[in-house]
Amino acid sequence: MQELLRRFSSRNNIIVTMITGIVIVLGFALPARSQTPMTKILIGLTSPSITELPIQIAIKKGFFKDEKLDPQTIVIRSADIIVKALLSGQVDYSTSLASLATAALKGLPIKVVGVIVKKSTFVMVSESNVASIKDLKGKAVGIASYGGAGDYAVRVALQKGGLNPKTDVTILQIGGSAARLAALRAGTIQATVLGSPYDLVAEKMGYRSLLWLGKVMDLPQGGLGTYEKKLQDSPDEIVHTMKAIDRGIQFVKDSREESIKFIMEWLHLERKIAEGAYQVLLDSLADFGIADDSVIESALEAARFQGHSERQIPLDQIRNWTFAKKAQTELLEQKLLPRH
Repeated sequence: MQELLRRFSSRNNIIVTMITGIVIVLGFALPARSQTPMTKILIGLTSPSITELPIQIAIKKGFFKDEKLDPQTIVIRSADIIVKALLSGQVDYSTSLASLATAALKGLPIKVVGVIVKKSTFVMVSESNVASIKDLKGKAVGIASYGGAGDYAVRVALQKGGLNPKTDVTILQIGGSAARLAALRAGTIQATVLGSPYDLVAEKMGYRSLLWLGKVMDLPQGGLGTYEKKLQDSPDEIVHTMKAIDRGIQFVKDSREESIKFIMEWLHLERKIAEGAYQVLLDSLADFGIADDSVIESALEAARFQGHSERQIPLDQIRNWTFAKKAQTELLEQKLLPRH
């Protein structure tokens, strides 16, 4: 009996020792894992738009999380305020490519590090009794914000249609797409420029699609920009951000059905409208966030138009593809994207 008790006690001691060892291992392992915190980043945008779909998809699918990033998006209606927020470090990135180009043209330390949507998705939408751009003379046209991409697009469309944007129409700053649609319904404005899918929503409401602006202008509509200090202090963060967005772009391209369902839920759209928006976006996405120089030149031309400037600057002053190219290389090496 004493021998049995001795063996039982010995076995218990071994078990206790093993359990103690496991607890010690877990005690050290858990804190070690928590030593790699997620990096919070704040992305500013002027309004929720189909052009941000790859970013929203990347958030939902956990692509940012894979890169140890915790992204938050914030709507700032004024493009100028977004630029100020960037320069002061209050936001980390902006998707408003037009305002980024304008800032770079002024010599401000801001760089475009990626292009998401390389073609314009804007459509000039009007009351049903407006048959042409010339019929807008004497009427009010709504835009999201002065100095933004929509502002430039409206003015170019009016000029191409034979009107003087300064004297023939009244241009009003209204806010996001939903706000402009509401102003159209209220009669505050008689026309506005809308990006997909809101042009399709307007058509269903009985308004007329006057002109797809892609026919009269070439303008990248979505991208990612930041301030010079971020390039110097957090280059790896930018690469990781671009990797997440690139995966979002590729997901949109490869996963039609899930992307359409996400558009329906995110922007509260019926399926037919979401399908139309998806197709427009699909034809406009940039691979790996990198665009031809002609696309950036068009953004600069828009900035010159808005700023009444003839100033010429080297493209390196507005764009830096270093991070996007590194992100592309790493994604291909990790086999997270197919080779094209």
